[in-house]
Amino acid sequence: MLFLKVLYGSFDYYSSKIEIMLRFFLFLLPFTFLKANDTIVNLHLIPPMEDVFYLHDETHRLASEKDLHPQLATFYIKKRKVTNMVIEGGHATAYLANQYLKTGNKEWLCKMVSAKMDPVFVNTLKKVRKLSKSQHPVKFIGIDVYNYSGDWLYAIHDFLGKLTIKSQKMECIHHSIDSLVNFYTQVDQENFEELSLQVPSRDSIYKLKRDFKNYFYQNQQIFQKGLTTKDYSELEYILVSDKDDYGKHEDQRNQWTNKNWIENIHHFIQLNLAHEGNFYGKFGSGHIRYGLSGKGKFSKLLNDSKESKFYKKVVLCNTAYLNSYYDGKDEEVTFTKENNYTYEIPRKNWKKRKHQNYWFHKRKLTTQSKYEVVQRKFRNFKASFIIYIKNDTPAVSRLKFCGDGGW
Repeated sequence: MLFLKVLYGSFDYYSSKIEIMLRFFLFLLPFTFLKANDTIVNLHLIPPMEDVFYLHDETHRLASEKDLHPQLATFYIKKRKVTNMVIEGGHATAYLANQYLKTGNKEWLCKMVSAKMDPVFVNTLKKVRKLSKSQHPVKFIGIDVYNYSGDWLYAIHDFLGKLTIKSQKMECIHHSIDSLVNFYTQVDQENFEELSLQVPSRDSIYKLKRDFKNYFYQNQQIFQKGLTTKDYSELEYILVSDKDDYGKHEDQRNQWTNKNWIENIHHFIQLNLAHEGNFYGKFGSGHIRYGLSGKGKFSKLLNDSKESKFYKKVVLCNTAYLNSYYDGKDEEVTFTKENNYTYEIPRKNWKKRKHQNYWFHKRKLTTQSKYEVVQRKFRNFKASFIIYIKNDTPAVSRLKFCGDGGW
């Protein structure tokens, strides 16, 4: 009776605290179920471990990113002692992100040209900032072989501002970087198309990068004396990890990239720049999913190589999509459902291969949630899981080529 009175009665008449609280609960109930549908079910199955790398894959630029990225970051930082967030991006981007984590100053977000094109990363970064204050310090690590030009310029510009020793040649390079930084300051999502016509050419930015690298290596004593030890190591890592010959390995692009990612992450650790604790990273499936042998995959190199810091210490989490759709210019993936089981159809440009069984995942799902974790045993990984994703669609708010044409 009380329930019906609260549900249908007058708020002024039934004013006791219990009735008010019950009315409020009934109001929120449908929204609670709506939110729960976007929650990753059974995430707790991924076990707490020490000194491991929690490695995820994804199909880039899907709508599920806005749900998955912040949830996974929160889970791993709060529940699995992750202190190092490894990104599929250059360390110049990670450096700017770390400055934001340390200061909370939103100007660092404005300096991240790549982040201006990726609101999902910005929202995740803000979430990580709160967690790094309430839980433990967190650091972003960029291991990609290519830095977005705008991020690289802002990072180098910051290091030059810290440098206490100057030279005439350095002032000339600093002036060139200043002029480009002033251009990138204007960039945002609204004027991206308009300003893209004025973007400096990739060749001119590559030349500036080479000039700065050459000056750095010829005058390392100036930087060693003019910067703190930590800042010098960060700057050196940005320059070493950024490869001049990116784009010249079309035939074996992924294998070449994966090999360099391994070298980069180990170099970062050797420089004592990483935090103590676990690592977490989410990368494109082309770098993570095993083939029949897994040859050249980042996941295999990271887990199977005896020289790797994470030898047999990788917790692998793949993704499988159900009733989902994706149509991109660089790859096309379609997904289907049959007999309550989930199948992923191989990429069209791989159809010439006859044996694609390793691409197919077959598991019966236990809930109606949009996202569900299922445990499996796979190869010699520390542990292995699949996140099933239902009804995914392309993300419409993410600009895809912010790294091209000099961006």
